[in-house]
Amino acid sequence: MADHYEIPPLKLYYAIAGGSLREKPPSGAWGIQTRNELLEEQYTIRKELAEIINRLRNEGFEINVSGGEIFNNENEVFVKNNEIISSDSLLIFAVGPRVNVMRALLSFGKPTIVFIKSGMRYYTFAEIFSARIVRAETDITMLYDPHDVFVVYDNYEELAKILRALYGVHALKKSRILYIGTPYGWQGRFNELRAVNKKIGIDIVFLDHDRAYEEAQEYLSTDKAHKEISEIARKLKEESTKLELDEEGITKGIKLFVGLKYLAEKYKANVITISLEYSIPEPTMGSLPSGTAYGCMAYGASKWGATPCLAFSLLDDEGLLGVCEGDMTNLVAKTLLRYISNKPVAFANPSIPAKGTEAVFAHCTAPTKMLGFKNKAFKYILTTHFETNSPAAIKVLFEPGHHITLLNFSFNLDHAIIARGEVLGYTDYPICRSQIRVKFKDTKELYENAKGFHWSYVYGDYVDELKYALKLLKIEYKIIE
Repeated sequence: MADHYEIPPLKLYYAIAGGSLREKPPSGAWGIQTRNELLEEQYTIRKELAEIINRLRNEGFEINVSGGEIFNNENEVFVKNNEIISSDSLLIFAVGPRVNVMRALLSFGKPTIVFIKSGMRYYTFAEIFSARIVRAETDITMLYDPHDVFVVYDNYEELAKILRALYGVHALKKSRILYIGTPYGWQGRFNELRAVNKKIGIDIVFLDHDRAYEEAQEYLSTDKAHKEISEIARKLKEESTKLELDEEGITKGIKLFVGLKYLAEKYKANVITISLEYSIPEPTMGSLPSGTAYGCMAYGASKWGATPCLAFSLLDDEGLLGVCEGDMTNLVAKTLLRYISNKPVAFANPSIPAKGTEAVFAHCTAPTKMLGFKNKAFKYILTTHFETNSPAAIKVLFEPGHHITLLNFSFNLDHAIIARGEVLGYTDYPICRSQIRVKFKDTKELYENAKGFHWSYVYGDYVDELKYALKLLKIEYKIIE
């Protein structure tokens, strides 16, 4: 099989906004004052930035860095026009003092981080950036559309968080979705799809259910696929803490995973979703034959003989994304969290009480490698899909004692809830299989502010990264602890 779709690296161009500094320091000047001091600072910047970028690359973020020039005037900036315009983002070290260098760099309209030092290597712009650049010597914001300009003072940890956010938004917009079926109209999916197309603009390939099944057989019918299915089955049975599926049910679930992965590779997609549509009981309801099952929850009664719950879990653990029910707004949430954190992300129905400190988020699918792709997986039970009792689903036994970050979007992608909670473990309620208990300060605020429907969550604290990402996407948000 061919390789699945790879997100292109984030291309970061960095520049040093300097100035024609003298060989000898002028009297009364602020900050770095001579050409030699500026060259020393250029060397320091290269070293410090390399440390941050290498750390992010070790976390799995693909970032290519270019630039590093000192710009003394706006003419020098536009000599580098082609290189700057082909970048995805800019990082400006605002040494100063030439204001027009900053204005020229910002004129390219790229998402931009402005890094300012206010310690011993005091940058001139530590004093004048807001007044001279953002407000243009007025008392109102004059910089056009400043939603994607971030100013960082001294803090390389904050710089790393913004770079994760830039990468997450970049990866979201560069993603390719394989959408099996059609949006489920009466549930508002057409409006959601419009919102996603308008706000994000993701590339989507639509594939009919029957055609998806038939094309998957191109690979599933091969000896290589049979061996792959047998090996995955052996591994799953060895690693699961309990089996609530027979051999046939396990095989059906794995076949669906292998088939979906083949389709992702064939269509160069990194995200797969299957629309939520019901079975067609009567021929009069359309041209589909009577009794044909469509939609992810009905897949147990389809040609596949299995719901995609286990398949989506395995896709998530491999670094791809499986998104339930054709939910496009939660697809955005899950994809954004996946690439901001570089960890698998879970999709869930919320169960949030109007008062108290605990909430439960549940679905019949969740990744097992919640702590990271290279880390040890959580224990799990192989079981059935809750509503239909069809194979194959997974019950992840979530490890307590960790902080998680949750993201909930409105259906129109204009509002979001970012929540931070503590994992208390898993539960055994008669609800969807993978159930996570989460502790908050007070669920009342969560209950009253929740938007849309589905939620996504990831192990770890990525609240700051989400703040920066939602600012980039022009989505209003509220943070709840």
